[in-house]
Amino acid sequence: MEFNFSNVDNTIASEMTKSTGYQADERFYELKKDENGNGAAVIRFLPSEIFEDGSMSTVKKLYRYNVRGQGNAFLAIWSPANAGLKDPIHERWEKLWRQGKKEEARRYARTERYIANIKVLKDAKNPENVGKIFLLNISKTLMEKISALTTPSKEDQALGKTPKPLFNPMDGYNFLYTAKKGATGLISYQDSDIVGDRCAIYASTEEAVNEIKEKCYKLSEWDNPEIYMSYEDIEAELQRIEGTQISEEPTTQTAESFAKQEVSVAPETLQTQSPTADLDNLISSLGK
Repeated sequence: MEFNFSNVDNTIASEMTKSTGYQADERFYELKKDENGNGAAVIRFLPSEIFEDGSMSTVKKLYRYNVRGQGNAFLAIWSPANAGLKDPIHERWEKLWRQGKKEEARRYARTERYIANIKVLKDAKNPENVGKIFLLNISKTLMEKISALTTPSKEDQALGKTPKPLFNPMDGYNFLYTAKKGATGLISYQDSDIVGDRCAIYASTEEAVNEIKEKCYKLSEWDNPEIYMSYEDIEAELQRIEGTQISEEPTTQTAESFAKQEVSVAPETLQTQSPTADLDNLISSLGK
């Protein structure tokens, strides 16, 4: 089988899947941390899909909410705008933002997240994960670091930095995925970086292609409107957490109404785009 992975990192895409929310979804990788909040594992990024024309998708950009209500109640869902649907939470944010109530608006701000397929190569705290393929939930700041590695800016290239293939399973780099607790108590993954020399993690291209096709999760599933909570259901959940019914636990989606992440920017920059436009813009932004 002939397949060329050489330009896979030039197709870092914006594409994602159905579940109960990534924290409870066994398809998503969870790095086990010690009592100090630190942890590390060696992973390899993989394309999610290989298409008939030889192109590949690698990363999906999504928005997610974590809206706090009264008491311990809060709503943690993926934005239906990911599939081009109306989004009542964003509508609240936009209205408040335009009224100049920015502090209140931040309660409804959505987080920018990225999803990619990974293969776990080393995991000392959870050795049973080694060899398995998972989805990885990536923050905007870590995605920027990954982008700088795969597509350095012209200025960085002029200083000698070269593109580092991260999504090439036959001639790429392993990635040390590292968690550290900062002075504020928050967990940061900013120390994550490539590790070792370029290498293959499969014995042949055929083996790599077969495993990607059979075991990697299709990120395009996140474009399916049916996996998101309805506009009315989200409105009802907002009223519940802000009313008298207080939940002891975070609200997450059920498997049947899944894809329900926090960027606080001007409303006009958060317009829903077609998959093609979104892909073009993300590829362009990763090269800046």
